[in-house]
Amino acid sequence: MGVLAAAPDPKPLLEQYCIDCHDDSIKRGGLNLDAILTDPPEAHPEIWEKVILRLKSRQMPPPEEKVRPTEEEFETSSTELAAWFDQIAKEKPNPSRTDGIRRLTRFEYRNSIRDLLALDLEVSELLPKDESSHGFDNITLGTLSPVLLNRYVQAAQKVSRLAVGIAPPTPAGRTIRLPADMSQEQHVAGLPLGTRGGARIEHPFPAAGEYEIEIRLSRDRDEFIEGLKGKHELDILLNDKPLKRFVVEPDLDKMDGLEADSHLKFRFQAPAGQASLITTFVEKPGTMEETKRLPYDTNYNVHRHPRRSPAIYQIIITGPYSKSPAAEGTASRKLIFHRFPANQADEEPCAKEIFSRLIGRAYRRPATEEDLLNPLEFFEKNAFQVVSIQRLKQVSAVFWLVRDFSCVLRTIQRESPLTLPIR
Repeated sequence: MGVLAAAPDPKPLLEQYCIDCHDDSIKRGGLNLDAILTDPPEAHPEIWEKVILRLKSRQMPPPEEKVRPTEEEFETSSTELAAWFDQIAKEKPNPSRTDGIRRLTRFEYRNSIRDLLALDLEVSELLPKDESSHGFDNITLGTLSPVLLNRYVQAAQKVSRLAVGIAPPTPAGRTIRLPADMSQEQHVAGLPLGTRGGARIEHPFPAAGEYEIEIRLSRDRDEFIEGLKGKHELDILLNDKPLKRFVVEPDLDKMDGLEADSHLKFRFQAPAGQASLITTFVEKPGTMEETKRLPYDTNYNVHRHPRRSPAIYQIIITGPYSKSPAAEGTASRKLIFHRFPANQADEEPCAKEIFSRLIGRAYRRPATEEDLLNPLEFFEKNAFQVVSIQRLKQVSAVFWLVRDFSCVLRTIQRESPLTLPIR
C-alpha cells in the first residue's frame, strides 16, 4: 500500500468560474458546490466525478460564457482531480454494495428446494419467469413487488405442505399441457420402448390416497380430434408400472369425434411422495421408407402437415379424494423428521433439534437461538391443534420457509456507507 499524495485544491478554480451559478441560492442544474468545497474531495466522489467529466469535455463553464478557464487550466484541474480519485480507488478499493435483497431465480429456487427438502418440483407452475438482462436471468433480482412476493409466499406454503406430507383440505388439481408443436409421431426419449408420443410427468403426491387423471387429446380449431382415423391404445403407467390401458377410436355413430376422448378418465391409488406418471400411445408398426434424408417431423399443422395419429394435449391430475393421515416414509419426511419424540415431554426438545438441523442446512451455518425463536413460537401456538405425538408430525417443521423466506432471499446485506465508486 502506497502513501496517498496531497489532495488537489480545486477551490480557486471553482470560485472563479463556477460558483456564481452553483451556489446555495441558484443551484443551477441542481448542483450546489458551496456545500462541498469545505470538505475534502473524497467526501463527495459522485459529485466530483460529474465535475471532472464536465471539465474534460469542456462543457462547463458553458461555451457562451465570456470568462472561461484557459486550456491549460482545464487540462491541469481535470487531470489532477482524476489522478487523485484513481489513486484513492487503487489504494482503497470499494466495489460499492449490491442490492440489499436478492431473491432466488426459479432455477435456484428449484435447486434449493431439492437440496433442502428432497422435492423436485416444476417451479415454473408456481413462479413467473425471470426477466433476462444481457442474456442472464440472475441480474434483475433486486426488486420484489408485492404481487411477486405473494407468489413466493404461496409457493412456500405449497412446498411446506408437500415436504411435511399434509394433504390439502380439498382435492387439488394440476394441469399439464404438452407443446402444440410436438408431433408425437415418434418415440419420446425416456418413455418405454414400443410407444410413441406422450410425456413423463414427475408429480409430488402429498399423501397416499385416491387420485384422478383425465386426458384430453389434441384438437383442431373446429374441435375435431386430430389424426383419429382408426383404433389406438393409450397406456398410463405409475413409476413404470402399468395402471390402465385405454382404447381410442372414432365413433361410427358420431362422425364428429367430439367425444372420442371423454372416457379417458379414471381414479387410482397412489403412494405419498414423488412419483413418475407416464402417458403414451402404443406404437403401431409401420413400413420402412428408403430415403437419403430423414423425414421432417412436422405433423402438427392441420392445414399443411396434419397429424397422422392422435396426440395428447392435456393431462389433469386431481386429488386426493380419500382422507388419509400425513404421509409416512417419503424422502422429504425422512430428511426433515430424522427423529420423533419418545413422549409428550420430549416434543419441544425434539422440535428444536429438527428446526436446528433444517435451519443449519438452509443457512449453511449452525442455527442460533435467535434463528429458533420464530419457528419454536409457531410450534407452540399450533401444537394444540393435534393430539399427543401427532403434534410434531402434523405441525409444519418448515415454517421458516414461509415466515423468513429463506428460500426466497439469497442474501440480505446490511447497509454500509458508500465512500467511493469504481472509476
